[in-house]
Amino acid sequence: MPQRRRSHRRPLITRRAKRLFVLACEGRNAEPRYFRRFSESDSAVSVKCLPVAGKSPERLLRKLRRNVDDNPLSPNDEAWMVVDRDQWSPSELDRLSSWIQSEQQYGLALSNPSFEYWLLLHFEDGYGINSARDCMHRLKRHIPHYDKSVDRMDCTQDQIRQAISRAKALDVHRAEDWPKKPGITTVYRLAEKLVADSTW
Repeated sequence: MPQRRRSHRRPLITRRAKRLFVLACEGRNAEPRYFRRFSESDSAVSVKCLPVAGKSPERLLRKLRRNVDDNPLSPNDEAWMVVDRDQWSPSELDRLSSWIQSEQQYGLALSNPSFEYWLLLHFEDGYGINSARDCMHRLKRHIPHYDKSVDRMDCTQDQIRQAISRAKALDVHRAEDWPKKPGITTVYRLAEKLVADSTW
């Protein structure tokens, strides 16, 4: 009898789909550059930063809602808004917070006074910051040529974890919908998830 040939087919390897984080960022430069690094290399996450025309909270919300409606999130995916306190009215920020609370997959990463405060926490505890100007002045002690270009900021995963730890310690009023006082950022809530799933 003729011998049967053994099958040498390799088993199919199915790659787990990357966990998607869709971000609507108020800033056009610093925030997208910072967050895109989490999806580099063989990371288990993919970060998609939406281009937003204009910076108002309402525009951010419309852009993110439209994207989620057109591209429904998978169960493990999340959609976040990344904004500064700036001069936005409490009612504008309350509307963002209301939408965020409508789904567990939504999040609000708000820095008071600015995103640079989150960056500052990579280097120090960030005490005594009352304005975006204070924040920028202090950040330039650590990154002398900082000009919204985070490409020049060579932060490590250890520094990111330190920033998360510092921001958590400062966020003493976690029951609030968003940080009302300067010197608080909730970006750590997003960063914590990205670090957990990222290999960067």
